Amino acid sequence: LFQHLLEEEGIFLRALGDHLHFKVPYWGDLLEKFGVVDGTRENCSALMSAGESVLVFPGGAREVAKRKGEKYKLIWQNRLGFARMAIRHNCTIVPFAAIGVEDALDIVLDTDTGTFAVTGSPSVAIGWAAVAAQAAEAHEPLAAENDFQPSAATFPFGVHLSVVEVDRDTGEVRLVRHAACDDAGIIVNPTIVDGQVHGGVGGGVGQALMEEFVYDEWGNPQTANFMDYAIPAASEFPSFDRIAMETPTDRNPLGVKGIGEAGTIGSTPAVQNAVVDALKHLGVRHVDIPVKPMRVWRAIHGAGQ
Repeated sequence: LFQHLLEEEGIFLRALGDHLHFKVPYWGDLLEKFGVVDGTRENCSALMSAGESVLVFPGGAREVAKRKGEKYKLIWQNRLGFARMAIRHNCTIVPFAAIGVEDALDIVLDTDTGTFAVTGSPSVAIGWAAVAAQAAEAHEPLAAENDFQPSAATFPFGVHLSVVEVDRDTGEVRLVRHAACDDAGIIVNPTIVDGQVHGGVGGGVGQALMEEFVYDEWGNPQTANFMDYAIPAASEFPSFDRIAMETPTDRNPLGVKGIGEAGTIGSTPAVQNAVVDALKHLGVRHVDIPVKPMRVWRAIHGAGQ
């Protein structure tokens, strides 16, 4: 377009560039050498007043380099400020369309450097800070939304091991050690995964040792508040041993799996089986959960009869 107008019509177009371009080192200088002007209202008005031919993308950079899923979608809609300005300066408005720009100017993210660049031009890139600054200046939220439907479920796996001490005189059970090895696929945030496992193990151990809904013969709940419903405190737990396991899945692009319930699934039977294993030499083969002191004491004395 530029070459045709210059060679065939003798018209030199002065293009208005988005503010973001002029904030990129070297890139902004290069644009200025080719006659591109920072696209402010003042600069546009000055060019029109001087009789220059001005090339304007009303939607700015968002109109030229669209996001994924926005190909051939009109972004600028009713942004008519430049058109009104052209009318005030008695300028002729010539609409034009660019075909295939969305395909030629796909934006790619370099995950190693955390920068964005146009496909095929990795040397000219901008970082997250510049993108965020431009979004704030344009009063647009810096956000992305995507609906993903996996082809099938993922299958994480794991193993839990509990070590307990049982007081044979009182039936009291004390958790001495608990190790959890849970597969979560690719771990994106280790801190969150550790917290999920620790919280899940705490809930599962509580269910194994003391948590229980109790009703009377008429069906009335007897454990309706935390004065009657026993839940373990942090002081009653040892420091859990967390063994990370990463086995990627091919069911999603990130290779991730679920981890939210892994702690509760493995810890409850691990604690219960540890109690039964501690009492097997006495003839105990099973103890219902929760393994409360009275229940354990009765199992010990019942096995001896």
